[in-house]
Amino acid sequence: MGDVIRIPGTVIRIGLETILGLLPWPGDTVASLVGLAIRGRSAPVAHWPA
Repeated sequence: MGDVIRIPGTVIRIGLETILGLLPWPGDTVASLVGLAIRGRSAPVAHWPA
């Protein structure tokens, strides 16, 4: 969620995390869901110690 959005007319790029941070509750929720989705996709492949 790094440098996703470029500000028109400039070379400045901002990340989706920055945009989501402007919305305290919904932004945290969306960021957490993205993290859970990444974790969920890696869980079947990971070998956790018994």
